Amino acid sequence: LMPLSTLTPVPASGTLLTAPLTGAATTARPVVAPQIAAGNPPSAVINAPPLSMVNVGRPTLLSASNLALAEPVKLLVASTSGSPPINPSNNPKLPATKPPVAFEAAQLVIYWNSAGEAAIGMTVMAREFKLNPASENPLPNLGGVIATFKVASQRETERVKTLLTARYPTWRIDFHARYLPHQSGAPQALLSRPKPRQFLAEKINYTSPALDAGAGIRVGIVDTAVELNAALKANAVVQRSFLSMGEIPAATAHGTALAALIAGHDAANDFTGVSPSAVLYVAGIMRLQGGGAGGSAGGSNNAGASSNTATLVRALDWLLGERVQVVNLSLGGSGDRVMEEVIARLLRANVVVVSAVGNQGEDAAPSYPAAYPGVIAVTASDANDRIFTQANRGAYVTVTAPGVDVWTPDNRGGHYVTGTSFAAAVVSGAVAVMLWRDARLDAASIRQRLCQHARDLSSGSSGASATFGCGLIQLQPTLVALPKRGAASGSAS
Repeated sequence: LMPLSTLTPVPASGTLLTAPLTGAATTARPVVAPQIAAGNPPSAVINAPPLSMVNVGRPTLLSASNLALAEPVKLLVASTSGSPPINPSNNPKLPATKPPVAFEAAQLVIYWNSAGEAAIGMTVMAREFKLNPASENPLPNLGGVIATFKVASQRETERVKTLLTARYPTWRIDFHARYLPHQSGAPQALLSRPKPRQFLAEKINYTSPALDAGAGIRVGIVDTAVELNAALKANAVVQRSFLSMGEIPAATAHGTALAALIAGHDAANDFTGVSPSAVLYVAGIMRLQGGGAGGSAGGSNNAGASSNTATLVRALDWLLGERVQVVNLSLGGSGDRVMEEVIARLLRANVVVVSAVGNQGEDAAPSYPAAYPGVIAVTASDANDRIFTQANRGAYVTVTAPGVDVWTPDNRGGHYVTGTSFAAAVVSGAVAVMLWRDARLDAASIRQRLCQHARDLSSGSSGASATFGCGLIQLQPTLVALPKRGAASGSAS
């Protein structure tokens, strides 16, 4: 039994530390351990500059003196090899969080079906509303054109949207939605190097993954950029940044953890991602809020990471052109008509879309794209099969996967992560392995098979629940029911 909370030092060096990563130690909240309180907090997070295709430059290690995060990082000193991290429960009952800003201020986004319709639309916007596009991008793979417009005020934005929606029903017009990563708090790092607690493989009934599992399957990750740490250096990874000039990229920790859970391998710590030979296509779309000019990806003006509809759509268009078979979207927002149409087009192209249900609590509104029809919406459970208490609930929840205090490797000894983001990555890896086994599977059959073999966590209630969906995925039984590798027709490349 682990204590629900402790601030008492354990023998030798094991102590829970809470060290804010804001400014110098003299201005920070007190730190429990005297040997660390006397100095500066340790270096924090690894961040990379904007990325180009395939080649990834050497990342920069940012110190606490120039990195500010909204939440403190909980630093764990583990003293017993193989033991769970010594920390308070990371799954407490919390009230629903205040929803973030849902839209870019006074902006509209419009998706036209063709270049011809877009040309007419641009003329209408210029002549009738004196608006020129802030951005305009053709979508060669999804089809059509997407554009954004900056309007004088939010009230005027609402007026223009109402008029255009009534006059041009074939245009997909909406406020320009924001999308945020679905991570709860900051990563929990290990300062020493014992064997980390590993429960992920056991919980999803996949304790002996083949190292060639997922070979040739293309998995898209739309998130932060990914740092190619030791656990990912053997993987085939293609990266591309979709940030605009002047936007500051968000820190890479979130996207890197997703990539590791899908396809990483760290033999020294007995860690293997669910689909270790999958090919990863990473679209970097997360920028820092309040970035402004100057600074760095982890500068003191960090107010959290976010993206928006236009950037996300351009990333999805690229992934479709790269023929990815699975897209992981560990992010969410209030949704909009443009994103609804884009997700529908991906599904029609037989791309499996996996998305996190959100971390705003049981009373929160649905998170999109998870709540769109056809998306595999993933919630998170802990090592005791309890629901992550901050997870969203709703009829759109499809399945459950581990997502509370899940260990992932990095270049600083590894850390534990929590959030529905990471549960979604586990399911994306599982989908990749299923496609590796049988390339004929489509999104609907994958969803059906995951649910057919899932373990019910809803205390005996029949059918899918708003909390757990159809249950905790069980990958090995799901794979056993598929044809043996090579028995199916078709190609997985």
